[in-house]
Amino acid sequence: MKRKLIQQGGGGYTLYLPKRWVAQHGLTRGDSVEVIETDAHLIVRSADKRSAEAHIDVTGSPPQFIRMEVMNLYRLGKDRVVAACSSEQEQRCVKDSLDELLGFSLMGSVRQQKKTLLTLESISEPALEKYEAIVTRLLFIFEQILRDLGRDPSAVEALVRESYRYDNFCRRAISKRIVNEEQSAILWAFHLQLIHAIRDAHFLSARLSHRQPDPAIRALIGKAQEMLSLLKDAYLRKETSPLLGVYMQREFLFGEGLSALRKGDAVAAHHALDAIRNIYLAASPLFSVISSRADS
Repeated sequence: MKRKLIQQGGGGYTLYLPKRWVAQHGLTRGDSVEVIETDAHLIVRSADKRSAEAHIDVTGSPPQFIRMEVMNLYRLGKDRVVAACSSEQEQRCVKDSLDELLGFSLMGSVRQQKKTLLTLESISEPALEKYEAIVTRLLFIFEQILRDLGRDPSAVEALVRESYRYDNFCRRAISKRIVNEEQSAILWAFHLQLIHAIRDAHFLSARLSHRQPDPAIRALIGKAQEMLSLLKDAYLRKETSPLLGVYMQREFLFGEGLSALRKGDAVAAHHALDAIRNIYLAASPLFSVISSRADS
């Protein structure tokens, strides 16, 4: 859909919004819309509060399910979540989920019909325009996690929690269409593989605890660092050429990587190889994103 710019006094410009879109979102004269500026796009978004709010009932749900439900609503772009709880444990689970939701806070607790309604709301999250800066921060955090493996499990734990918050925020930005909508599925796939790689490194840290990895595991960690450095370089430079170095590691996975599973600590080798595999898989969606931007 194309629209012509209409020049106004003072050097400004206006454009017409599609009538169907305005009617669909119930907008009338004098209403406000949100305008988001990115490097290549200007996004106009309806400030529809109804679609930004969700109500859930977590009665009888296990802790992991409660965490996932709240987290996924955040990822989907909800600005306000009201959770009905029937027990103190359920309330604790809802409150604990805030640790992974950047900018969300508990804004109210009301007793209603034998249930407690907890209201979680976005009050201090970073501007969605910060998406690319936060992806960069996420890549640097992952590098630090790999450096700390076998040295300081508590430091790794803190970094992993921070990475979960940033990953959730990035997917939230995708849901809110801060990025090119045509790239949303590809970007989501990139974040999925990246956070899986970080989770694998987390499992490896727990396996190693405070002991130094043996030479075979150290070699795998070194390979993960090498591949992540190429992935980060491609993202920062917005060039696909570094990703070729990632693709070339396929033989390593089926060669030295496979042999590491057959000797020494097979569990640690499994987690290290999974991290490498997910970094490898993250390269493909990133290649697509960079290529499409170069063509636009």
